[in-house]
Amino acid sequence: MQYRTETDSMGDVKVPADAYYGASTQRAVDNFPISDLRFNRRFIWALGLIKGSVATVAAERGDKDAEASDATRRAADEVMEGALDAQFVLDIFQTGSGTSTNTNANEVIAARASELLDGELAPVLFHCTTGKDRTGWTAATFLSLMGVDREDVYREYLLTNDRLVPSLKPIFDRFAAAGGDPDLLLPFLGVDETYLDAAFTEMEKNHGTLEHYFTEALGVDLAAQEALRERYLLAPA
Repeated sequence: MQYRTETDSMGDVKVPADAYYGASTQRAVDNFPISDLRFNRRFIWALGLIKGSVATVAAERGDKDAEASDATRRAADEVMEGALDAQFVLDIFQTGSGTSTNTNANEVIAARASELLDGELAPVLFHCTTGKDRTGWTAATFLSLMGVDREDVYREYLLTNDRLVPSLKPIFDRFAAAGGDPDLLLPFLGVDETYLDAAFTEMEKNHGTLEHYFTEALGVDLAAQEALRERYLLAPA
């Protein structure tokens, strides 16, 4: 079997060359070989339904480019039809609350959508808004490394409060009905620029510059950083 090498914050990982999934899924495969049980066809169908529906609604709201949304929808349809079942390789026993399986679906659908758009299988990056690190740090550092102004990084990050939090109204309502103060949920389900302030401050305190952070903490040297810029930045028209 031939492999390709993908790199994430934990280093290099070998992934089957023809796989649509990426580093996160491969790490889950490597770390949790607990049983031979896999998710069934109905479960995978449901994943495709959810992901495709989100892409459709995002396009209707103007949150996602129509062409990219269409490709995502088509890729999700292939998941529903069973054409990509072989890409769902994870054991049903895994860490967390199914995070690895959700990532497996994201990687497969995004990579297939990229292939439908560009005719080439390529790694895909996701914009994290309110991740478990509470800062959207992956997106913030990557965008900054690409040269995006800090003001724009913060603006994208704070969109979580406008785009995500309103959709969580049922959670706030149930919390209030149980006697809780909904305002107490906001720091956990929303974002605040002080979260990102603290993260950037700590990064600069320990590493000085973003480039040094990528080199020293993530193992992404200057040559690799430049390669990322060449791959993901479009030359001005």
